[in-house]
Amino acid sequence: MWEGGREGARRGESLIAGQDCLAKPLRLVGFSADVVSWDYDLLCMSKDSASSSAASTENDLSCLVVVGANNLTGTIPAWIGNFSSLYVLSLALNNLHGSIPEDLGRLKSLGLFVVWDNNLSGTVPASIYNISSIYYFTVAQNQLQGKIPTDVGTTLPNLVVFAGGVNKFMGSIPLSLSNASALQVLDFAENGLIGGLPLNLAHLRNLSRLNFDDNRLGSGKPGDLDIIRLLSNCTFLEVLGLAGNFFGGELPKSIANLSTRLERFTIGRNVIHGRIPLGIGNLINLTLLGLEGNQLSGSVPVEVGKLQRLNEEQTKVEYGNNRGHGKRRIEECLVSVMHLGLLCSDVDPRERLLMNVVVNKMQAIRKSYLKFKNNGKA
Repeated sequence: MWEGGREGARRGESLIAGQDCLAKPLRLVGFSADVVSWDYDLLCMSKDSASSSAASTENDLSCLVVVGANNLTGTIPAWIGNFSSLYVLSLALNNLHGSIPEDLGRLKSLGLFVVWDNNLSGTVPASIYNISSIYYFTVAQNQLQGKIPTDVGTTLPNLVVFAGGVNKFMGSIPLSLSNASALQVLDFAENGLIGGLPLNLAHLRNLSRLNFDDNRLGSGKPGDLDIIRLLSNCTFLEVLGLAGNFFGGELPKSIANLSTRLERFTIGRNVIHGRIPLGIGNLINLTLLGLEGNQLSGSVPVEVGKLQRLNEEQTKVEYGNNRGHGKRRIEECLVSVMHLGLLCSDVDPRERLLMNVVVNKMQAIRKSYLKFKNNGKA
């Protein structure tokens, strides 16, 4: 599993409290790693004064951060909804269970809603989707279900991060998300979403991460990947995850026009056929490329060998379930050797691979080839 889904849920989460909590005058209540329970009276004690009143706290508590990697248990208390000035609510990386209280919908000043990596179940209350001030929304890695509201891009127009990977969300991707023009991260990997990829997602010019790995998207027919042609508008795109769905048709030649910032492109385990476009060599910053488990044909383009940043251990350019697998496996080994040669021939000697690294990589390529050959597939 790559950075989509469980690992992707962790990406960037350390940013939620730092600058945002310090950028405005706040009363902050936080907990360290030894906290295993909480109650209302505890939350009504500020960091500097144990005599703060509950009424005062309800009016001016702005940032509630339960520091990650706690053993906080139980359910999310409904009375958190009493803190009318709350701007940051971060309960990530705990052992909280049960449903998300409807009362949290009263937090009309909330900017960051962060509950990822718990054991929460049920649905996200509609009242939370109606807090228009939220710009950072992540509920990833729980057991949440239901549909993403069709009007979510209208009710949450300020979204910058919208993440719900590794849950049980169903239904289609809302067309209204294109209204959230500031959106940078859209990640709902490992769910049960169906339908197609709305073409208007390409209007989100600030996207850096678009990840729908491991859903049930696509029809298995040509046209499923039309959005790739339009994503050339997203010049900040670094992650594009479409693997493990039902996308059909051929890989569009327009992948050559995707952002040169693109680092991770996964589209394996679909029903894509045809050849790998030669223009894939334009994606010079790729570190991970996943094409496995499709119905691709033809040779691995020499251009793949020009992608000097590819991580061979993570990248899957193999043809998995495709025809002529033996010949192509040999081609993959040759491409790996070519790639290694390029890494050893940089003009600047300081940028060349160390010889011990080269030896290790060559041994890995040889081992991979011999294992394949000994299985009688070459």
